[in-house]
Amino acid sequence: MSDSIAKTIIIGSGPAGWSAAIYAARANLSPVVYEGTHKPEMIPLGQLAFTTEVENFAGFPAGNIRAFVESAVDKERHYNLPPVPTGHEKEGQPHYAVQGTELMELMKQQALNFGTQVVSDDIESVDFSGPVHTLKPASGDPVKAQTVIIATGARANYLGLPSEEEYKNKGVSACAVCDGSQQTLGRGGWRRFCCGRSYLPCKSRQCRHDLYDCPARRNASLQSDARACLESSKYQSSLEQHGG
Repeated sequence: MSDSIAKTIIIGSGPAGWSAAIYAARANLSPVVYEGTHKPEMIPLGQLAFTTEVENFAGFPAGNIRAFVESAVDKERHYNLPPVPTGHEKEGQPHYAVQGTELMELMKQQALNFGTQVVSDDIESVDFSGPVHTLKPASGDPVKAQTVIIATGARANYLGLPSEEEYKNKGVSACAVCDGSQQTLGRGGWRRFCCGRSYLPCKSRQCRHDLYDCPARRNASLQSDARACLESSKYQSSLEQHGG
């Protein structure tokens, strides 16, 4: 085990991890980000790295995003940038909303610009029992830190169908808020399904569970919409009938 003690170690390399790194670095807290390794269920840069266009991220309207990304991100990481979407042009230039991997590479670059150190490894366990915390990486010796920020985020729970992998980001989505503005067929666990469905515009709803038959839903406000559905005995009976 190394005798040196890091000021700040951040576990995770999604939006929360890089945001923490940017602020920590600007506060002279010398952050070290353990960005993780490639796995089937998750990769460095987080869930957004699985995503194509991100149309609802504030500050990134459609435009010639690629020119900006390539000018901002270090050239040695350009290999990780996704192809420019085909058919997205305006006046002969690429014209599209920022893609997930591009957005995450920009966040990473901003953290690097302020002096963040990045380690491509996983943290398997953390001991918080003492004033100095001990972290065990997947490879190498344990490391110590005065502050540990856990920003490991979450991952989508898919049904496990082979067709999900085939059509992921090509019509199959795990985010109603992100991708539910067009014709949408919803399916999934009843609690998450109901909550996600409340965000969908009426014209996009073609849902397996007919929530319009739920009288509690018709009279509920948007904030209590999901809870009202869940408490409706008629809705729960519908879920049992459909195997939800």
